[in-house]
This record gives sequence, C-alpha cells and structure tokens, in this order.
Amino acid sequence: MIKVLLADDENLEREAFKCILDELGGEVSLIGEATDGKMAIKLAEDLEPDVIFMDVNMPGVKGTDAAKLIRKNHLDQAIYLMYYYSDLDAEKISQYADGIISKPVRPDDVQSKIFAYKSRNEVKLFSRGGLLEQLLRQIHKENFRESKKRLNSLMDHLLEIDQELAKLNHTIEIIGGSMLKICEAKGIEKFIPETNWKDGLTIYNAKGRLESLLTSIFQAILSQGPVSTQSEIQTILNYIEMHYMDGVSLEEVADFVHLSPHYVSRLFKKEVQTTFINYVTDRRIEHAKEMLKNTSLPVVNIAMKLSFQEHTYFSKVFKKTVGLTPTEYRNQFKKDKHELMNRFSYKTSKYWYI
Repeated sequence: MIKVLLADDENLEREAFKCILDELGGEVSLIGEATDGKMAIKLAEDLEPDVIFMDVNMPGVKGTDAAKLIRKNHLDQAIYLMYYYSDLDAEKISQYADGIISKPVRPDDVQSKIFAYKSRNEVKLFSRGGLLEQLLRQIHKENFRESKKRLNSLMDHLLEIDQELAKLNHTIEIIGGSMLKICEAKGIEKFIPETNWKDGLTIYNAKGRLESLLTSIFQAILSQGPVSTQSEIQTILNYIEMHYMDGVSLEEVADFVHLSPHYVSRLFKKEVQTTFINYVTDRRIEHAKEMLKNTSLPVVNIAMKLSFQEHTYFSKVFKKTVGLTPTEYRNQFKKDKHELMNRFSYKTSKYWYI
C-alpha cells in the first residue's frame, strides 16, 4: 500500500484528485489532506507518506518552498508538484521535486507517477548501494546493531512496495540467501543452526523469520570470539546487543572476551566515548521507548522484560534519560494518534475508518 498526502487549497481540485485515486483501487491510500504549505510540512512529518502531490500556488508557504523543506528531512518521500501552464515555468519548478503534473490533473498522469514510485522502490532494494547491499555490508563488518537497523529498513520498504505474495516470498528468500552467503564467505555457516526459515513464509511472519536468522548469524560470529585487537570492541558491542535486555554486566562481557573488566572499561570509554553502564542503559531505554510506542504492555511488564528488578527504579531511570515518565511518554503518542485519526479518514479497499 502506497501512502499518499494531498496538498491543495482548492476543495474542488482535492475532490477530483480523490476520485482519481479511487480508480487505482487498493494500490494507494490517501492518508491526509493539507490546504496550505505549512500544513503540508507538518503532515509530511506526522504521517510519513510515501508520495506527496502538492499544488505550487497555495496560500502562505508556497508548494515549492514546502517541497524544499520536506526534502531536506525526508529524502525517501516522492514529491510531485501540480501547476497550471499559464501560471508557472515548468522547467523552473521541476528542480524542487521528483516530478511535475499539469492541472487540471489527468488520471494517467497520477497513475504514471505512482508506477514510477513503485519502480524506484524495487530498484532501491537491489541496486548497487541499495538496502540489501547496506545490510550485507554491516553483516560483513560484524556490526549487529547496524545490521538490525538495515534489516528493519529493508523489510519496511519491501512491505510498502505491495508485491504479489509469490514475488514477495521470492524476494525474502533472496534476502535470506544473501545473508547466508556472507556466512559462507566468513567460514561460519557450520555454526548456524539449521532451520526451515523459508517454510510457510507469509507477509506476517517474514520480518520475524529474517530477524531470527540474523540473530543466529551473529550468535555464530560471537561463538568464534575476538580474532584481533581491532575486533575486540565490536565483539563487545555485539555481545551487549545480544544481551542488554538480560541486564548484562561488565564482568560478564569481560569474561566472554577473556579480558579483565578494567581493560574492557577503558577500551569501551576510549572507543565508544561513553561508559559501559551508560551505553547499556541507553540501549535498554531505547528499547523501552519502542515498546511504549508500539505495544500496550503495562509499564511493569516492560520493566521486567528489560531486567529491571523494580518497575519504580525503571521509571526513575527512564525519566532521568528521557525527561518524561514511561506513562507520560506513551500518552503523548496516544494523543498524537488520536488527533490524526480524528482529522483524517483512512481508506482500506472499500471501507472507511475514522
């Protein structure tokens, strides 16, 4: 599903545009409407659309200026500016966006832009320097934390493309197979437990399957231990990434890498520019923030999952780090989602939800 934001101050034009989107069926979803450039900038940040169709002649902040500001912070969002031939120089405004559309807007123009976005996204997965290559590079560098980030970005992007199920499964198999080839090159494939990760792949379990495969790969990498002084700090960071939810200690890490706690402490501060305790605490709090935003787990359960012995202590550490209590942090996202749901209608197939 491609998420679309529409920005146009003319109500009639917006209604006509929505009719065009309706003709594309379930391929796209209109997630928001803006009537001026300032509102478009805010909604681009809040709603994270994939594609923005924006009129250049809106009151207040012009479409061209809004496009420049949005592009500065959101390189992946495709922006198409809409204009009247009689008002503007097409060549001049094209420099501010991914493309332009003359008004009145025609259905084939919109469809071609949506198709271009889909094609660009598929290329982005496998092109040189694309998302898959970025993931494989981090696995090769044996950086678990960055590998998790790249895999998350890759999977989010893949699911946005809205491929057919058979093609989606094939793409996921390519990703997993490429990850395992890195292991073969490193000579660690024999340390990875054999799993039927490809069996029964669905759109719902694919991300979890690849995350589990990635964890197995790094468990195999860790089982080899540090091979040189240069890899010591990365081995330590990988071990922390595996165990920070378990309340990992400096002594535990030092024992794993066969070094003294004092040496690990000095090495950590030199290479990471912070203390071991602060780093582990930050990772636990970052994980807590994700759970507070994306789950309804009670605060006490989140504290337990992160190995805080007392949820009151967890709340104290959280507030010291974030500036809000866990409940206050969660409530601000509930408020934002509630306001957005009240402001806009979301379309799925032929059903509307408010």
